[in-house]
Amino acid sequence: MAGAVIGITDAAANAELGIHIGQLSRNGWTVEDIQLDYSTSADTLAVALRIGAIQSPAGQAITDVALDCTELRADDNSLRCHDPSARVDLPRLGPQRLDLMLRYQPASQTVGISIDGLELAGGGLAMEAEWHQGDWRAFVQGEGLRLDGLTELLGRQLPAGWQASGELNGTVTLAGRDRVPRRLIAALKTKAVTFNGPTGLRAGEALDGSLEWRARRQTGNWVGQAELDLTAGQLYIDPIFTDFGARPLSLAGDAVVRPAQGIVELLGFQLQQHGVLEAAGNARLTREPPYLARAQLRDLKAELPAAYTTYAQPLLRGTAAGDLVTAGQLSARAEIRNGALAELRVTPKALDMRDDKGRFALSRITGDIAWSREDGEPTRRSVIAWQDGSIYGIKLGSSRLTLALNGDNARLTAPAAIPILDGALVIDELAVRDSTGTDRSGRLDARLEPVSMQLLTQALGWPRFNGRLAGELPSLSYEDGIATLGGAFRVSAFGGAIRANDVSLSNPLANLPEFSADITVEGLDLDTLTGTFEFGRITGSLDGRIEDLRLLGWQPAAFRAWFQNPTDDPRPHRISQRAVENLASLGGAGGAAALSRGFLRFFEDFGYRDLGLGCVLREDVCVMRGLADKGQGYYIVRGSGVPRVDVIGYVNTVSWPTLVEQIRSATAAGGPVVR
Repeated sequence: MAGAVIGITDAAANAELGIHIGQLSRNGWTVEDIQLDYSTSADTLAVALRIGAIQSPAGQAITDVALDCTELRADDNSLRCHDPSARVDLPRLGPQRLDLMLRYQPASQTVGISIDGLELAGGGLAMEAEWHQGDWRAFVQGEGLRLDGLTELLGRQLPAGWQASGELNGTVTLAGRDRVPRRLIAALKTKAVTFNGPTGLRAGEALDGSLEWRARRQTGNWVGQAELDLTAGQLYIDPIFTDFGARPLSLAGDAVVRPAQGIVELLGFQLQQHGVLEAAGNARLTREPPYLARAQLRDLKAELPAAYTTYAQPLLRGTAAGDLVTAGQLSARAEIRNGALAELRVTPKALDMRDDKGRFALSRITGDIAWSREDGEPTRRSVIAWQDGSIYGIKLGSSRLTLALNGDNARLTAPAAIPILDGALVIDELAVRDSTGTDRSGRLDARLEPVSMQLLTQALGWPRFNGRLAGELPSLSYEDGIATLGGAFRVSAFGGAIRANDVSLSNPLANLPEFSADITVEGLDLDTLTGTFEFGRITGSLDGRIEDLRLLGWQPAAFRAWFQNPTDDPRPHRISQRAVENLASLGGAGGAAALSRGFLRFFEDFGYRDLGLGCVLREDVCVMRGLADKGQGYYIVRGSGVPRVDVIGYVNTVSWPTLVEQIRSATAAGGPVVR
């Protein structure tokens, strides 16, 4: 104490006492310029307190304290002082006018205080506190508190670069002994909360929610139960975006807060997002990256398509699974370590998925899929099965695959047969590495069991072929976005053989896949081949080659093609009147239609010596050629016998779309359209 002045007056029933103290100090606190005035009258007791400054150990000062108890009330149990306009100037908060109540109960030595009207962060705060022989309890209620104002008050306690706005309402109850809080009850509500991190990879917009937490203090940590509800607004945690207005979320369970380590442990929580997913598990959150340090999810049930579009699709963008239309349910278990998915087990239930670009589809998917991030041989095999599906419109039947999955790698552990139309693709070996990375690669050894060409060409939207397609895919590998064959692809079709060399397919699941190959055909039966179309009947054999074939989006972009009879053809050579007219129309010889108007109309077919036709396609223009020159044209068919019919082509260049349309027209029931 430094300097004290006491003044006393007494007049009949009235008494006055004034005390002035210059300074008081204790435990680093300093109180300066204290003035206490006490007065009594016949029926009232009044106390007035003025303090110039209260200096804290941290260096912050509370100034201009003014308390007037004009009617200090005392009874058998307590002494109460009420000042509806107490005054104080608080650090960071500025001058305040408060409704203040002080209480003292001598018998129990209990002191209480109530404060209302404290202006804080654009809102209001009310507080109550009570002390009893070292035990204390405090209750705080806030309304309309602006988060940006609270951020300014907290200052450097927020992570650098973070910004927040919105409104906070709620109550907090604390109880403890001496200086140590021991119990906590919090009920908080947020309104239109918006926040943004320093990198923009974590943000919230117009979030409404509530948090309830009941906890007790144990060895410096807080242990209790928490419940979080998010009912409106959007949340973005790269790359996942969630709209809680459309899909509210609730999270409840036991929680442990470790302030010294900056850790929140969620123990035995229950998570539910209406129409999306529900799960149970535990997690560890940290205030430093990766924020979600560890999590275990069990009994996770996901509803599709909502769970896919919300949580899976953002993670799968740029992959073959990045644009799916889904339906059905999934149950799963998952483990996250160091912010990354480490273990996953998924059981699909009546799951349907279809690529939005029409590249593939599978329906009624079931199985048990186990994946681990760790390298090495996985301890559990995965099984996936489906009832039916398609790839590029080609129908797939029911099948079952057994796989080993770990990291970005997948491997077929047992041969599998996938029904394709009325045949099957038998896979002996399948391995994929770095499937989601830039260095993805793979290997496939398979064979195609006979498939109906009629069904295949119909599925692909090509002119209809008869016969069957079968072959082998020897050592098909995929690397740098390109699939290549280690050998020749051989198929048997139309009574002959087709061989493809130097086969490659770039970006097979992209919007514009690119296919290239050199193709050789040997000994095709023209009778079987032309019987596929309404083109007209031709007998004999056909050899040919298509060099430098290039397809973009499965449409021809370039090639050099030539087809003709082999020189030692053992099959008879006959050609029908309609086939003559259609070949003539392709070569621009419109006069061939006169066959049906002269005496030749009485002949159903004609003998021929040989036939041949070629095309070089560049930039949607086909340069045509035949067996040999004939005046201003070229032979397509050289006749034989009597009557002899030659087919001469006169068009040297033709638009590829026009040629395709002529072929379609020639194979239609109505006959050719001559142009």
